[in-house]
Formats: sequence, C-alpha cells, structure tokens
Amino acid sequence: MTTQDLAEKSGSSAAIFRRLKVASWPAWARRIYVLSFLPRKKLRDLPFEISFGPYLFSGNAVNLIDYHMLSRGAFEPGLARLMQNWIKRQPPSLFLDVGANIGVHTLALARHARQIIAVEPYAPVADRLQKTIEKNHIENVELARVALSDHPGTVSFLPPDSGNLGVGRVVTDALSSGLIEVTQLTGDALLADKPLPLGLVKIDVEGFELNVLRGLQSRMAKDRPLVVVEVLTGDEAHRQRLTELFPENYSFLILESARRSRYQLLEWTKGHGDIVAIPREKISGFL
Repeated sequence: MTTQDLAEKSGSSAAIFRRLKVASWPAWARRIYVLSFLPRKKLRDLPFEISFGPYLFSGNAVNLIDYHMLSRGAFEPGLARLMQNWIKRQPPSLFLDVGANIGVHTLALARHARQIIAVEPYAPVADRLQKTIEKNHIENVELARVALSDHPGTVSFLPPDSGNLGVGRVVTDALSSGLIEVTQLTGDALLADKPLPLGLVKIDVEGFELNVLRGLQSRMAKDRPLVVVEVLTGDEAHRQRLTELFPENYSFLILESARRSRYQLLEWTKGHGDIVAIPREKISGFL
C-alpha cells in the first residue's frame, strides 16, 4: 500500500469516526471501535474532544498520549488513582507536576489538590495545556513555562516528535541537533512564595530527574511530600544516587500496573519504572 493509499484510508476512517460521533461514546465502546478500526500508526490526522471527568479534553489521536485518552479514556490510570488517593488523605496541599506535558495528570488531580503547579518548558505543549485550563475554567492550576534543575539559567531542550509529545527532554549533549533553549530554575525557587505545604510531586523528565531532585532539597525536607518519579534505567548506581537525594526515613516502592486502575506497590529493589518515595511516618493508613 502506497503512502497515498494510507492517507486516503486514514481520511476515510476519520470521516466515519466523525460521522458516528465516536468521541461521545462511553470509554468502553470507544476502546473497541478505535483499537479495531483506527490503529494509531496509520493515522495522519484525527482531532477529537472527549469528556474526562468533569472536564473536556481535546487532542489528536496521532499523538500517543492522546490516542490512549481517546481509546481508553485515560493515560496511566493507576498512577492517577495512586496520586488521587494520596492527595485526598492529606491536609490542603500543593501538587507539583514536573513534566506536565499536555496535562493529563494535572486534570486528574485538579479536583483534589488545593493548588497545582504544572511545569512544562516546551512552548507548543505548554500552550495546549494553557488552553485546556482556560477551556475548563480551572482556577487552581498555575502553569510554569520552565524546566526544573539544580541551578537557574538556560538549558538545551530537544523537542518531541509529533507522534509522542511526552518524549521532549533537557539534554546536555551539545552535538544533538534541533535543540532549543529554555529557561530553568530550581524547584525550591519556584515554590518560594507558595505557602501551602508541598504534598505531592510527580517527576517525568526523561532522565533528568536527579537534577530536579537536587533543586527541591529544601522543600522536600520541610514538607516531606510523596514523590513519584519516572526512572528510565535499572542501573544500580543511578538508583543509589536517586535515593540519596531524599530526606531520611523515606521508603521506596515501584508502581506496578500503572496502566490499570487497580495499581500495586511493591518494594523497589531493582529495575526501572514509576518509583514512589513515601515518608515512612505517613505510610500508615495509606498502603
């Protein structure tokens, strides 16, 4: 099949999708239809708008995260459920979403956290998140268009491709092509004028997590939040460096079944994935 044939087939499928108003179907029915008739890698353009809890979520199914939202009604629902369960059990507090991207987890927590700081340095993605916030009249979310690190200044950023907006990342390799410059500062500086205690942190920064944690040392020591950090390597040295950046008396677990609503937390002894760091004095009644 030629590229032109694929484009024509994709266009026909998109037209049927719109005619049947599939985006308004319940998530279980959408899942069957989309996975059966609209494989993501064959799509060329498929904008949509769905309900996500009390909010409207607009996307384009050629992007991986959007495709999950359209076909499954959620992205990493196990992670979202974990964070919701945690923040609802805390006193009024702040959620710091580092690497917020298009805002799926920001939306999932918007009804539960007193305040959210969504950190997204890449302008096209940040613009889209801002539109989502405005469209839904969400007043407790503040968008920070910066990268978080261990010192202020600027840093090189490699933009994502159109198929997966979640893989844009800060880079230190000067030989990489297509780089842009973005502003960076520390998390402690970003939160300096925020009086609410920091209750929850999510860090998804494609391998730059150690720098983010180094810049949050004061606030983590003061407020002792739960921290979920995506770790891409199973290297033991990286694991040790990461755990040493937390205050004393933290336990480290790994989140299993993040893509299912029924998640599991297991002791983190090795491997990579979504690592959950919990202050030990707050574990009782949560696990």
